[in-house]
Amino acid sequence: MHSRKNQNFSNMLGFAMLLFFIGLIAFTAFRKQFMVVKTRRQLDDLTSKVSLLDKDALMNWASGKEIDEWGNTFVLEKNSDYVQFRSKGPDEVLNTKDDILSEVCAKGKYTVNIADEFRVEKSPQKSLLSKAYDKYKNWRSK
Repeated sequence: MHSRKNQNFSNMLGFAMLLFFIGLIAFTAFRKQFMVVKTRRQLDDLTSKVSLLDKDALMNWASGKEIDEWGNTFVLEKNSDYVQFRSKGPDEVLNTKDDILSEVCAKGKYTVNIADEFRVEKSPQKSLLSKAYDKYKNWRSK
């Protein structure tokens, strides 16, 4: 009788551990997906603000304050017509399968130029960024 109780207890303990590990795996997968979705929203929001020439958003990004869920700064991608931002994703390596790209593009040569100007400085100072912003703001209004 005593060994049967031990057997039942062992079975219950094994089942409980199995449930725990299944839950842990599910939680980890859910958390990773949540981080990807949150990062994509950040990227889209940042790109939208850049398309509206939001000076604070540009300065925050240029000074490294705009970061993804893994602590990496967003990377600016541009061509002659648009800019958009990319996150290195969970593996923290650029240009791999898990990179997260904004679904919004900031279009127009003016936007490309100002975003590029803000990107020039490795560790920008606010006054330099303000001058760059004002330079293009004045150029655009002419």
